[in-house]
Amino acid sequence: MLHLKALYLLLFLGFINSKQFGNYKHYDSVDGDVPVYKINLNLPPRQRWLHVVTDFNVTYVKNEIERIFNKVIPKEFIPLVEKIATYVDRYFPHEYSEELKGISDATGINLGALVGVNIMYEVSEFCTSIVAQNADGTIYHSRNMDFTFTQFLRHCTINVEYQRNGSTIAHATTFVGYVGVLTGMNDGRFSLSINARKEGAWWMNVLAAILERKSNIISFLSRDIIVNDNVDYDKALNILTNAELIAPVYFILGGIKPGQGAVITRYRMMADVWKLADSPAGWYILETNYDHWDVVPKSDNRRGAAMESLNGIGQHNINSQSLYKVLSAPPVLQHISIYTTSMCAAKPDRYQSKKRYPIRKFKTI
Repeated sequence: MLHLKALYLLLFLGFINSKQFGNYKHYDSVDGDVPVYKINLNLPPRQRWLHVVTDFNVTYVKNEIERIFNKVIPKEFIPLVEKIATYVDRYFPHEYSEELKGISDATGINLGALVGVNIMYEVSEFCTSIVAQNADGTIYHSRNMDFTFTQFLRHCTINVEYQRNGSTIAHATTFVGYVGVLTGMNDGRFSLSINARKEGAWWMNVLAAILERKSNIISFLSRDIIVNDNVDYDKALNILTNAELIAPVYFILGGIKPGQGAVITRYRMMADVWKLADSPAGWYILETNYDHWDVVPKSDNRRGAAMESLNGIGQHNINSQSLYKVLSAPPVLQHISIYTTSMCAAKPDRYQSKKRYPIRKFKTI
């Protein structure tokens, strides 16, 4: 992994070459490796993440998570979050409440702050997810994760291999202290990414739904299904379509058979399912942060840029590498892009994530 100082030196000296990709300037970011940790699901939940959180600078992680908590969550809702933390066993599934307690005990991070950051996926405002089927029927799934608080989150990005009885059953890319899944794969069955979908008074609705104890916390639901050996693509599609949620969201799902791809646009209790075969191209489907039936704003046309690149590549040339290039072209790659993940559920050994350090706009010579 490139040391951060070396990264800045490379950027300063201009060793990164400008290229062209489609009609959009393609720039190479200096991509960093993502460390891999095994999470043993056979361990008691409080012990599962200890080797992860103690491998980082605990003081730095503690200070940053508590800073994010205080900056992002509206002040009027902090007492509600603290109430949820006080009675976390009542409001969170037991497994996750125990994991968060274990992290809090090991690091000294305020449990309320951990609870808050584990439900605030809506900070990811500019994510892009693509599911594409190449000419031989193989399904590829790639995504950019874009967040604010980029420096800290890049530092704390990790790959997780969930293991049970000594075998890896699922992969995910997440952040230190975040026990849910926004990007992950049930090995040999399906891949899943989550994009934010904002609607209405987000925090008020989310906290009210949690306090009612009737709805699923989105990132916990996604983790539940990627580590479940009994859930295949069709079952995942059914669960993600019908589960009651704490907030609106986009689920982007990829399978292992031709035609297995969908964007599930979720309201809390309703859903629109847009399948791969129903997409304009018929072989790829993509989601940014707008409903697929709506026109995107001119100020954020990641959808159009990605579609242009995909059409230029063509179905015969689709693979993880070509999708990575699509996600590396502005405006799809943002200055707040944290990582890019490449998945192919039929080939779980090829799961890969890279940290992204994009260069800001420059002219092509």
